[in-house]
Amino acid sequence: MFKNIVIVVLVGLALLVWFKPDVSLSKYSEADVKRYGVECGNWIGDEYGNGQPARVSDVWNKGENLVFEVLVPKESPTSSSVFLCVVDPAKGSMIKPSAFDNSWNR
Repeated sequence: MFKNIVIVVLVGLALLVWFKPDVSLSKYSEADVKRYGVECGNWIGDEYGNGQPARVSDVWNKGENLVFEVLVPKESPTSSSVFLCVVDPAKGSMIKPSAFDNSWNR
């Protein structure tokens, strides 16, 4: 019985470490994250998607920056182009990294 409890606790701790939430996003308000995401989606859709509506599919942080994964529909209704949009809230800047720049990936 004791052995089973220890195993359950160890598995639970391992899962907590493995799937820990990105608490650093909490330093930004939900409204700010949403606003930056909308701005990224609009910019990427206009500049790189021929004005097509784009949507944010994920967000994470790298240092002080917020990184948004933005999807722009292709001609086929089942496929999308994927772009990253990096926002530095402190500087008020927004960039689209090169497709070859993997430093912003998770």
